[in-house]
Amino acid sequence: MRQITALAEASEDPAGAHVQQPIARHYNGLRHFYDPNLHMYRGLADTFVADPRFAAYYDKYKPGLALFMKNAMVAFCDTQANLPAKE
Repeated sequence: MRQITALAEASEDPAGAHVQQPIARHYNGLRHFYDPNLHMYRGLADTFVADPRFAAYYDKYKPGLALFMKNAMVAFCDTQANLPAKE
């Protein structure tokens, strides 16, 4: 959380490589609990701002962090969806 918060405080681009690396770790970390797909992850991203409980949790670290996370997660999904399929 500290790394993402620091990146948001530094006004990094949510779609930029510096942000996408920890977002990829976040996505892969979910595999400890379930096997997410990009559609599910995009839905989770929407929850970061749509559910006041999520927003309050993330925004306590930095105001606007929930929206930053949502934007970074959506960018991750967009990027991954455009990669060629692995054979």
